[in-house]
Amino acid sequence: MQVPSTNNEQIHAVQSLRYDARRDPLRILVIDDDPVLLKLTCKHLSSEGYRVETAANGEIGWKLIIEVQPDLIICDWAMPDISGVVLCERVKANLEYPDLRVSYFILLTAHSEIDYRVLGLDAGADEFLTKPINPYELRARVRAGLRISLMAKSLARANQKLLARNELLASLSLTDQLTNLLNRRAMDEGLPKLLESLVSDTLIGHTEHKCISLMMIDLDHFKLVNDHYGHLVGDEVLKAIAGRLQNSSRADSLLYRYGGEEFLCITPDLEAAPALELAEVIRQSIANRPISINLQDLDLSLDITVSIGIAIADKSNNQDTYNLLKQADYALYRAKNLGRNCTCISPM
Repeated sequence: MQVPSTNNEQIHAVQSLRYDARRDPLRILVIDDDPVLLKLTCKHLSSEGYRVETAANGEIGWKLIIEVQPDLIICDWAMPDISGVVLCERVKANLEYPDLRVSYFILLTAHSEIDYRVLGLDAGADEFLTKPINPYELRARVRAGLRISLMAKSLARANQKLLARNELLASLSLTDQLTNLLNRRAMDEGLPKLLESLVSDTLIGHTEHKCISLMMIDLDHFKLVNDHYGHLVGDEVLKAIAGRLQNSSRADSLLYRYGGEEFLCITPDLEAAPALELAEVIRQSIANRPISINLQDLDLSLDITVSIGIAIADKSNNQDTYNLLKQADYALYRAKNLGRNCTCISPM
């Protein structure tokens, strides 16, 4: 590699590494109440290919900051309406428009005293330019500022993608992949919190409930479906059952795939009598209409029924997760013994 020997060659080598503003113009906003200085600054930057917006005072500047959301802001410190320091604080502390917080902010000032610099830095300023402005220093500081702004925005976007990916992973970890209902892990985490709302109405961030109904829903003779038609057909049946549960349950019901062919429907503030009514709606939505299966060469219409066991938790019986599930399971066992395709409720 040849090392540049002269000053001109060195300058050319540095310039060749510059960001090409003409190829991908970035947004710069210049705010100054001095029309001569505003025009001159704009001229220096436009000649480099930057897309420059201007504002003649702080009020207009703030509106343009929100509208344009510039990559870099150059703002005069001393303006009669809104000072540059106040604008800088607004930008750097803005929660409504978080992308603004990574905009590079350069304060223009005639003061070189350290006290002014400290005040500006505390307001969030990234850089200072002292008047009168040297055009070479202006362009160099703008190039440096834009590099930093681009890196900060790139990191912010990467962080947003990472957060979205983590949220997706968290959602997937609580979702049954076959039926898209909540899974057992979600129930293990969510049901104890619901039960807490029954025993303590003073917990901050908790909604108080009068009672909670839990239905344990089990497909009757589902093993015969898998044995006779195979697990692919069985999977289609489970997906169809999940769809009918969603269509027949209440809007505030939480639906879980609890085990192989077992589902849970947990509904807050649903007492015994209306819980029995809802269970019957669910049971009939499955029993009264065959499930159609279309898989390659298979075209089936299967009569499927479910048995349902209900348990109710309220403030008087102080249920925990284990006992509530145990009571619902016992009620389900009774429904099976009564011939299946029926609903039983556990005594409170």
